[in-house]
Amino acid sequence: MKKKISIIILLLVLFSIIMPSHIYGVSGDLDNVTDAAGLLSENERLDLDKKAAELSELYECDIIVITVEDKGEMHIETFAQAVYDEYDLGYGGDNNGIMLIISMAERDYDIMAHGYGNIAFTDYGKKKLGKEFLPDLSDGNYHESFSIFIDSCGRYLKLARDGKPIDVDSDPDKANKIAAIVALVLPLLLTVIIGYVLKKQMKSTKIQTKAKEYVKEGSFNLKNQKDEYLHTVTTQRKIKSESSGGTSVNSNGSSHSSGKF
Repeated sequence: MKKKISIIILLLVLFSIIMPSHIYGVSGDLDNVTDAAGLLSENERLDLDKKAAELSELYECDIIVITVEDKGEMHIETFAQAVYDEYDLGYGGDNNGIMLIISMAERDYDIMAHGYGNIAFTDYGKKKLGKEFLPDLSDGNYHESFSIFIDSCGRYLKLARDGKPIDVDSDPDKANKIAAIVALVLPLLLTVIIGYVLKKQMKSTKIQTKAKEYVKEGSFNLKNQKDEYLHTVTTQRKIKSESSGGTSVNSNGSSHSSGKF
């Protein structure tokens, strides 16, 4: 009996050690913005939390930001999944959500999507999202970085609700860049074409492209002519295709994009 009690006590001790609340230094229910690392003032946190909560309710997909001082030995993606599962994060029965979690000890970050978040935030979309908020995060502008993340998440969710989630072939920023290039190049091209036509019309003579045009009629008689095949030149160019897009979902029903900041 004593042996059984000892084993139970040992298991409880081990369980308390690996419990996420012990690891990330937070307890109870988490807000949309939980700053366990103390990177924000309370007013800043409340401001961001309110904005994230409103957008989460609007699109029925939780927007979550969590900071911790140290995630321990776990990989940042494993850690993010543990937090998400332990605290039952996400909106509704499908736990729809997009979460940014950062650990200050090794400056790790992970963008994790779950449920509907996997649709709204494709693999391409999560990487693009990272490029939007990471510069300020790296510079220590935490409030600005998290604000950009939350605002961008709202924009991504709106596009997804409209049936146009940001992906390889449906990035509106790419389309805008192409339109801008066309708007810039087309007038220049038209100018060149018009100039060429006008210049061509002003010429009274032109260089002949065939030798017979320079031979006086009747002064040269060619008795034999023969076409002889010499060789063919073939060039090859490798075409690199882009990713087909979409979201890579793991066995936990989540997708990740992680790195250092």
